[in-house]
Amino acid sequence: MSIISLIAAFLFSSPTESWVSYKSTPQVDVLYMPSDCHDEVNGIHRNYLLLKFVNKTSQKLTITWQHERYEGTVCKTCNKPEYAYSLTLLPNQTIQANCSSTERELKVFVKHLDLPNSGTFTRFEMGNFTVQAQ
Repeated sequence: MSIISLIAAFLFSSPTESWVSYKSTPQVDVLYMPSDCHDEVNGIHRNYLLLKFVNKTSQKLTITWQHERYEGTVCKTCNKPEYAYSLTLLPNQTIQANCSSTERELKVFVKHLDLPNSGTFTRFEMGNFTVQAQ
């Protein structure tokens, strides 16, 4: 591992937490983990729900869903095309986010840790969740 990789790993690290089951089907497990992510170099401090997908089959799977981020009873992202996601998992593959992940589908923004937050995140759902074997 290069020194740049070590520095990046340190800068994007967060306290170790446990993965929590969100959804389980015969084909796939979806888990999440709240995480405070600190990018000191860029001065960005945010809390996210990191997502983990586990393909429990020997088939290639395509998973689709809609990020539904609620503030109180109001869904701020429902029916917005930019929050519709699709992910392909190879047989028995696990994909998970960490603080440095750039894949939007693997991270759910909760709040800024260093700025005033205009909305209060109260709930996240994966709407229109489907799993299709290839």
